[in-house]
Amino acid sequence: MRVLQVECSRRPIGTSSGVAGKVTASQSAAIKAADQKNHSDIHLKYRPDIDGLRALAVLGVVVFHAFPSLLRGGFIGVDVFFVISGYLITKIIDDSISERRFSITEFYARRITRIFPALLIVAVSALLFSWLFVLPGDFKLIGKHIAGGIGFIQNLILYNEVGYFDSSAKLKPLLHLWSLGVEEQFYLTLPILAVILARKLNYFILAVMVLAAISFATNIYYIHTNPAAAFYFPFSRAWELLVGSMVAIAGANFTGSKKTRHALSILGLLLIFAPMSLLNDTMMFPGWLAVFPVVGAAMLIAVGPDALVNKRILSSKPFVFIGLISYPLYLWHWPILSFSWLIGEASRLERLGLMSMAFALAWLTYRCVELPVRRYKSKTRSSVVLAVSGIIIALLGLSAYKNEGYPERANVKEYIAFDQAIRWEYSANELCSNTFGKPEHMDSWMFCYTNTKTPEVIIIGNSFANHLYPGLANNIYMANKGVLSIGACEPSSHTDWGTPDNPTSPCASRKADLERDYIDELVAKNSSINFVILNAWWPNFDAKGDYAKRDDQVNTNIKKINIFDRPDRDQNSSFDNYFYGLSDRISTFEKLGKTVVIFGPKPELGKHIRECIDRPLKRTTENCTTIKSAEYAKQQKFREGIVALQQLHPKLKYFDQFNLFCDTSECKYLRDGKPLLRDDAHLSLYGSSYVMDHFVVWARTNMPGFVD
Repeated sequence: MRVLQVECSRRPIGTSSGVAGKVTASQSAAIKAADQKNHSDIHLKYRPDIDGLRALAVLGVVVFHAFPSLLRGGFIGVDVFFVISGYLITKIIDDSISERRFSITEFYARRITRIFPALLIVAVSALLFSWLFVLPGDFKLIGKHIAGGIGFIQNLILYNEVGYFDSSAKLKPLLHLWSLGVEEQFYLTLPILAVILARKLNYFILAVMVLAAISFATNIYYIHTNPAAAFYFPFSRAWELLVGSMVAIAGANFTGSKKTRHALSILGLLLIFAPMSLLNDTMMFPGWLAVFPVVGAAMLIAVGPDALVNKRILSSKPFVFIGLISYPLYLWHWPILSFSWLIGEASRLERLGLMSMAFALAWLTYRCVELPVRRYKSKTRSSVVLAVSGIIIALLGLSAYKNEGYPERANVKEYIAFDQAIRWEYSANELCSNTFGKPEHMDSWMFCYTNTKTPEVIIIGNSFANHLYPGLANNIYMANKGVLSIGACEPSSHTDWGTPDNPTSPCASRKADLERDYIDELVAKNSSINFVILNAWWPNFDAKGDYAKRDDQVNTNIKKINIFDRPDRDQNSSFDNYFYGLSDRISTFEKLGKTVVIFGPKPELGKHIRECIDRPLKRTTENCTTIKSAEYAKQQKFREGIVALQQLHPKLKYFDQFNLFCDTSECKYLRDGKPLLRDDAHLSLYGSSYVMDHFVVWARTNMPGFVD
């Protein structure tokens, strides 16, 4: 470590004895001077407690990502970062304008030299690792995110990716760059506003307060109407940075008594630590909940460096050390975790090792990359070099995206078949949306795919109905039959699952019934439709008829299914109400003269199919089978409901796909080395063909007229 200090920086680093040995008095003086020099390029008096606040923020984020059960609300560390950034940037601008030496060109040059060095190192590392070890489908997405991250529009890209089949967040190694996008978009506007109102300080203060209020109101509005926009949009997040701006404008050092400042520093720490401990990622955030960490961070900055928490905790050497490397640590920790998940699930001990690696890389990046760049005298020249380098790296990322992740790479060729097998291109097409329209409450269909304007077969349900489409439409015996897959919600009519009216969900609250009514009317209007296939991720019920979640099948995880506008049925079990709604839906179609067939439930793997396939750096040792009897037992109550339905509807057809996956004792999810699934539950293209080929054979005997 001492050798690296000399070679990378030739300067001491502020640290604790537990990190780099004992610190002598002369070294302490050198550390203080180095820290002040390190921050002199931004024209601010160095406050070690703000580095400590950075440490608190980044530790929350890192622990949340690596060990979420330990700190479920650690993600609010990003909100603390926003306040710090708003404070520092506004302080820089305000001080520079006051001294009549502010230059927008110089401001952005310094931003580039501050942000780009570590960012480009991480981006290049992600590109190289992806080229060597990542499958084309994942590399394509990573390439897009590298370009979006360097261009500071990652937040907008991620917003546009939000959807039913959006890749899991943990499989996006550059996902965390969304926060940089929000910050840099803020930096594009604040300096311009400050320059325009430079001679009228009161107007600038008023403008900041008004913008903060409007931004906060936008955040509250979006959290109820478009939560993804509330999270990712720059203006719905700007209020957090503007709170920091207001602290900077007002003057950071609170003028209250010493006891008051001590008390406020304790309260500020509690306002950050409490939500870190009590919130979780299922809550509606940011919204009102973000007020706590934002106000807490603002209070800790405002009370000044001599307040109790600031002086005793945040200014301590361990916190300052972590604060100094907080930016590269934030950049490194998530790609390291995410790439490990792309390879295979990491154990708790492995994640601990990976985070140790992140700390080491962050320290090296700080010492060997960031500090040398900051010491370089010509900020303009270094910023130009960094900007050009960023453009080149962004173009390389775009190239990976445009070239489908370079599937011709020799080191991944043997895995191409699997990579292609888990892709899905049958969610929606224009022929369907242009022909069959959509309900007024929907922006677009989640699932709407057809090969004709006059379908004879309609597949209704959620994504588990949609995954049957290609296997049926492309079956050789269905060449003259039109097929339509449409819908996103459970097929059981009028069922109230108790879900709030989430605007991003097409099936929340009564919207599911609006969709079902629309589809029922569509079936009634299209006389060409003769056959209705119903499929879903059918719910499991326990012996008492309570809805059982799939994770552990215990009654502590149930939710009640009721029927809209039928309070007289509230005392009925979830099982009774669900099949009451399903029977009602079947009756609707049978009254129209349609033949209805229900696809029974299939067994469930319970983990992503990628865990069952060899990949670069990962030779699978996973057991990708499940016990047949256990899988069947989970579905026992549902099958009882099907028997009752067939008694009520003698013409109802039932296709049991369960045994297509199972032999006498085990259920398997690979056939001839090919995956039947494309994730943990949905059929792959091969799986769809496999299931529907068997269905067509069955239909030729059991459904006259289905196959000519």
